[in-house]
Amino acid sequence: MTIGQRIKRIRQHRGMTQKYLGMMMGFPESAADVRIAQYESGSRVPKPAVINRLAAVLGVSPVVFSPTVCLSRDDMMQSIFWMEELKGGGDIYDCIKEWEAMKTKYDAGEISAEEYFEWKLTYTSSPSGLPE
Repeated sequence: MTIGQRIKRIRQHRGMTQKYLGMMMGFPESAADVRIAQYESGSRVPKPAVINRLAAVLGVSPVVFSPTVCLSRDDMMQSIFWMEELKGGGDIYDCIKEWEAMKTKYDAGEISAEEYFEWKLTYTSSPSGLPE
């Protein structure tokens, strides 16, 4: 999923129009929707400062917009392998257990699709809320 696709999905989840999000970002009203449309379509890639502002306005962690999202099983496995090489396996197992617990709650109907998605958008493993 591209950064633009994630922006669109989160914007829609928040019930925002492109124009409203653009204006909240500080873009001029006359160009606010155009700028967001450019990001969502991929014709323009937001710079790091814009990513940070988008995250703040949308109420998500900036990591949500990381360009290093695994796009295949092979990508995911390689990420796990290298994380294990660099940090050991503990973090991997903890992350999988945490995700599995929330997925189980969702599958059991204990939390709604919106609550599950919100957990994904605001997830952070560090107490400060900043990525480690």
